Amino acid sequence: MRITSTLLLSLGLLLSGPGQALADENSRQFGDYTVHYNTLSTDMLPAEVASAYGITRSRNRAMLNITVVETAEDGGHGIPVRARVNAATVHTLTNRYREITMQEITDGDAVYYIGTFPVRDEDRFQFQINIEPRGTELSWQLRFDRQFHVDD
Repeated sequence: MRITSTLLLSLGLLLSGPGQALADENSRQFGDYTVHYNTLSTDMLPAEVASAYGITRSRNRAMLNITVVETAEDGGHGIPVRARVNAATVHTLTNRYREITMQEITDGDAVYYIGTFPVRDEDRFQFQINIEPRGTELSWQLRFDRQFHVDD
């Protein structure tokens, strides 16, 4: 099994199981595309996955995961597409600002964009991400808020 498959499986299990309070997944529709996004504490990642992508496992680090999917013409599962995912920034309510460097991960037809950033207990972040599907003139701005709870 490829490491990215392990990452995806891990994220899927985290989003559907008891870790749901620590991992949060949402999606937004933009015309014929759906952008899936989630955040989670990096200490929830299996050690082999974190190591393979140079991710520091820590309850004080979080990961942002973005996937862009084009709607299937037959109404079935969408088709993952490559995109420019940039200007991923977060602002805290105490006016801390940070840009998140996003890394593209591909596994067969699957395409994911991940980036990590430090967090403290009770941090509330406002995310702003620019997304442009490759091969199109389309451009969207995804905005959402998340609060992180770090157990000591």
